[in-house]
Amino acid sequence: MKLAAYQQQIRVDSLEKLESSPKKIQAELRERALAGIRSAGELGVRAICLQELCDLPYFPASNQPRWRELAEPLTENPFVRKIRAAARAFGMLIVLPVFEREGEQTFSSAIVIEEDGSVLGAVRKYPVGRGAGYFEKDFFGGEREPGYAVFEAKLGRIGVTLSRGGQFFKAAEKLAGELGVELIFNPRSQLTSLSQGVLEVELARHAREWGYGLLMANRVGSELWPIGEWSGGSLILDRNGVILSQASAIQDELIMARMGDSRIEVSARAGLRLLSQVQAKLQARLPATARVLLKKKKRPAPSSTETT
Repeated sequence: MKLAAYQQQIRVDSLEKLESSPKKIQAELRERALAGIRSAGELGVRAICLQELCDLPYFPASNQPRWRELAEPLTENPFVRKIRAAARAFGMLIVLPVFEREGEQTFSSAIVIEEDGSVLGAVRKYPVGRGAGYFEKDFFGGEREPGYAVFEAKLGRIGVTLSRGGQFFKAAEKLAGELGVELIFNPRSQLTSLSQGVLEVELARHAREWGYGLLMANRVGSELWPIGEWSGGSLILDRNGVILSQASAIQDELIMARMGDSRIEVSARAGLRLLSQVQAKLQARLPATARVLLKKKKRPAPSSTETT
């Protein structure tokens, strides 16, 4: 199946414009996100992931409460309705990160939209602590949320988390190791202050070790607040830790890659384990002399210098 991740940057040339026209910026980002989704759908993509707060600047860097006014209930959000229509039109699962309001609380959330346009549910980010440029706890609830969720989609069992850093790896281990998730969607906001190369190596190692595919969509470029630049580099990893596709660190980009049907691969692995268990039980029932003969007949493993 063909998978995709989409990253986009804020196109504003001054901090004054960024802070004085949030609704105009949001409208532009929504149009560009919808265009990216439609491009993916026309190219036969089965599932797509967008970056955290895909229709807004990363306003927790500003620490200005008025940004809370842009939060919307998921069921009343007109942007969500448009994306649901696109999912239905293209038969595509979409992980859409938005700024959610429920009562007086607001959240950084990702809504999961099925191929038929129905809503499977949403996951809320567990906010990071206050720090230089990070005031997530002043804007996002979610401290009582696990920060990840599992969804039974038509393409298989998937997991979604908005975590980054150590929280991401813990969530991924829970999703893949305990909850049987085959594919993880990770909308995130990652700065270039962390070594991108080291992060990629760790993501690949972890995916290989825990056996999950990954769609990671990251923010890209500068948003003028003094916290640095978003590192971009959105990527698609397979369950062997191989980077199938990766975006640049400087621009809007839609990346795509084909990944094998995980349900078939999981069934095959389960079948091999079952066959191995049956063989072990059969050998255990053989007389001791027969087991010795079987061991003698086994061909030695080829050395590293041998070719097949």
